[in-house]
Amino acid sequence: MRRLFFTACFLTAQLVNAQVKIGLQAGFATANQTGLNFYTYTFSPPRQQRVYSEGINGFSGGFFVESNLGKNISLRVKAFYAQEGMVTPTMVDPSGNLILGQEKIKLHCINLPLQVLYNPKLAAGTPWVGVGPYAGAVLSANANGNTIKVGGDKDDAYKFFDIGISGTAGFTFRNGVFAGIDYQHSLVSISQQNSKLRNAMWGFFAGYAITIY
Repeated sequence: MRRLFFTACFLTAQLVNAQVKIGLQAGFATANQTGLNFYTYTFSPPRQQRVYSEGINGFSGGFFVESNLGKNISLRVKAFYAQEGMVTPTMVDPSGNLILGQEKIKLHCINLPLQVLYNPKLAAGTPWVGVGPYAGAVLSANANGNTIKVGGDKDDAYKFFDIGISGTAGFTFRNGVFAGIDYQHSLVSISQQNSKLRNAMWGFFAGYAITIY
């Protein structure tokens, strides 16, 4: 994945007569995980009921390199850290016994999106909207502060690698200040035990970009 990122950066910078800029960004991410079914038992009325995980909020930050591909079209390669994960719901059985207590699962991730942007030039600055694939890595994970395994073994809770699709939109002012929003969703399972588990994340960020070529 690291080789893919630096290769993309190199190809971006080598485009003939291309304008290249770099930017730093920081903000927060609100993430959740999809593909898990949670059920609990309610007593008023007595029945089984589906419940859902809650999102988790955390810091995100990183940088990007962007190069023009043509009029109003550019290629952006980004690397950023984000805290992802979910909060599992509390579940009980028909006797009132606890099946699963609420757990705050935190994944510390590095994401590498490669996005093609449409960015028309306006008097006040440059809006953008774009889409592309991303590769990610789960550096570590914990549940309520207790470390959980990440790796390639069948006993590990989470896989190390993640691959998915990402989208982005935002606005860069003429002074280089920008603000934007990202969304990304896994296309493959991130779990060793559940083939349907996927990461999903919204990112909100601001930063500053400069043209270097």
